[in-house]
Parts: sequence; C-alpha cells; structure tokens
Amino acid sequence: MAVGTLRILAQVRGQSTIASAYSPAAGARARIFTILVANTSGSSIDFQICIDDDGTTYTAATAIAWNVPLNDGEIKTFDLGDRGIPLNEAAGNIAVMSATNDAHTFTIIGEEIQ
Repeated sequence: MAVGTLRILAQVRGQSTIASAYSPAAGARARIFTILVANTSGSSIDFQICIDDDGTTYTAATAIAWNVPLNDGEIKTFDLGDRGIPLNEAAGNIAVMSATNDAHTFTIIGEEIQ
C-alpha cells in the first residue's frame, strides 16, 4: 500500500466568492486530515467550507461549515479523524469562502498518494 507524506496541501486567503482551495493532482488520491481557519480581519466574519469529491458543487449540500462566524484572532480546527476524508478524483475540490475578502486564512493538511 502506498503511503503519502503528511503536509500542508494548500494555504489560501478566503474571498467573498466561494472557490476551490485544493484539488488533488492528476493521478493522485488525497486524504484530508485537518482544516484550520484563522480570522485575521479585526472583527467577527463568517466563513464556509465545502467538499465535493468529484466536482464543483459548493452549496449547503456539500458543506462541512456554512456561514460559521469566527471572531478576530480565533482559530477553528476541523479534525477529520484518523482516516481523514478521501478525495480520490482529480475533479474533487475543497472550496472556501470568507464573507469579507482576505478575512480568513484556510490551511488544508493531508497527504497525496500517487
């Protein structure tokens, strides 16, 4: 069994339109273990995170966080368990959104396996 190396797969600033922050490389599978959200804005701002394993549907149907408020200086940790969440399709995406541009930094930690 191939084993990947745990690493930061993506780190992005959220924008006011939800968009992909991470998609597996062609021919790779990924497991996502942790998503960190840090508010650097100076005030409480909502955020969203969606995971679509085979496309770009970013709605409440694919959300793991939908319009969640986060106060300035706070960090929200999404621990996705010892087995993580698989993204086995190159078309899969983790998308993020901040209600105010650049208010949050999203860090996605996991592994890619070729």
